[in-house]
Amino acid sequence: MLDISRQCVYQRENREALRQAELAPVKETALELRHLIPRLGTRKIHFLLKPNLIAKEIKLGRDALFDYLREERLLVKPKRSCTKTTNSRH
Repeated sequence: MLDISRQCVYQRENREALRQAELAPVKETALELRHLIPRLGTRKIHFLLKPNLIAKEIKLGRDALFDYLREERLLVKPKRSCTKTTNSRH
């Protein structure tokens, strides 16, 4: 039908579950860092996490961290560039 075997489907589910379990400490650490330093960016989080990731042998680059934090809805929303003032057209 779709040329995807059951084995392939179950292996993918297992791989995704293992990856989520592997990345759970990354999410916790990112939340702790954001609690200490609000609006801390993903690049700086990656810089601060890098020694821990190497020690735990977790392969997670900057772009993969961006994707992971985007999935978890943990990216910092950009601030507005202009200030919101009184609406004088009324």
